[in-house]
Amino acid sequence: MSLISALNTTFAGLKDVESRLNVTSQNVTNADREGYTRKVYDSEYSTTNLSTIPSGGTINSAQVNTFLEKSVVEDTSAAFLNSKIAEFMENYADSLGRISSESTISDALDRLVNAYAGLAVTPEDDALKAAVVVEAERIAAELTQLSGTVQDLRTLADQQIEQSVEDINFMVSRLDEINVQITETASTGRSVAELEDQRRVLVEDLAEKMDITYFVDNNNQLKIYAGSRPLLDSVAHEIQFSAVSATSSTTLYPGGFSAIDLNGFDLTTTISGGELGGLIDLRDTILVEEQEKLNEFADVLIEQLNTITNEGAPYASRTSIIGEERGFAPADPLGGTGFVRVALTDSLGVVQNFADFDLSGYATINDIIVDMNATFAGDITFALDADGALNMTSNIAGQGISMNQLDSDIGGETFSKAFGLNNLFDGTSAEDITVSS
Repeated sequence: MSLISALNTTFAGLKDVESRLNVTSQNVTNADREGYTRKVYDSEYSTTNLSTIPSGGTINSAQVNTFLEKSVVEDTSAAFLNSKIAEFMENYADSLGRISSESTISDALDRLVNAYAGLAVTPEDDALKAAVVVEAERIAAELTQLSGTVQDLRTLADQQIEQSVEDINFMVSRLDEINVQITETASTGRSVAELEDQRRVLVEDLAEKMDITYFVDNNNQLKIYAGSRPLLDSVAHEIQFSAVSATSSTTLYPGGFSAIDLNGFDLTTTISGGELGGLIDLRDTILVEEQEKLNEFADVLIEQLNTITNEGAPYASRTSIIGEERGFAPADPLGGTGFVRVALTDSLGVVQNFADFDLSGYATINDIIVDMNATFAGDITFALDADGALNMTSNIAGQGISMNQLDSDIGGETFSKAFGLNNLFDGTSAEDITVSS
């Protein structure tokens, strides 16, 4: 071997060692960098008649366990789904109040019950009447506020869905760019290890947003699917979504919200992981169920307390009573049995005039209204207003209207309850419950 050949062989060996040391140094320096994988230098050799010498090499990532990597991606999607749900429900839990501070809906109900108990002992006490109204208004406000919180959270979830979709589109577009860069870089013989690291990090970031399936083909090109629909194949596919500005309990999917559209296919019900899956679950299921719980509570509260208050009569009596139940028409069947008593009383509650009406004797609502007007001969006016509510008006100065339900029954309710003549609450749900005027 000539001296020059020996020197060339030595130089090639030193270059090979230098390249290996550079890779080792790079591994140490980037050990804590997110997504970085250990690199190895794969030497290449050329053989002459006299020897085999290093002729260069390529930098590649160390062997990556693809099964473990996919498991990490799946776990990431599940973790971020649960994290997003926990974040929203913690906010909602805060709005429910604290037992220690007596600020829960149960505490509000207890205060209302106690106010009623006090009034039952001294029903003529104006201060105790006012206390009942104050506590009733408080619990109604608490329910409407909680209902508003639920709907605000659903609106927020929908808006965050829009942001997540934008993030997903950006990531998929970037992954498409990396696919192109890998092809171009590989064609020049340069290492694509760094690009593969970037791709791996982006795939994990994408898994935080939604559950995906993916694989790398024989050409080192990444393919991504949402369910069975491609997000990234030979091109990036963009998801379309538009958030709503506000929601109510009647705003439901589908119909009330935009579809999460991928090339004409609605992905909404197929997404079950990541932040996006959590947001969909919150908007369409979890918070909807919370609203239903509030509505059920309000419905029972309205029904039970209105039933109780319609058994009694106001003191002092009112000169005008407007029913809270609306939508009646004169020709509607009355369908009643038993008797109801209507009276005029003075400021002390002493009866001045009264009449009993046999509900079984009237076929329609108009029939009983006509008979009541005839019986009181102008002292009380009975009529249905434009909203279909029963109105009673005393035309005698200093005298108001009182009622005794006796054994009246209209569809399982007393006469007063059927028309909502002495309701404590108006409304049908937690969204619209109010104290009757």
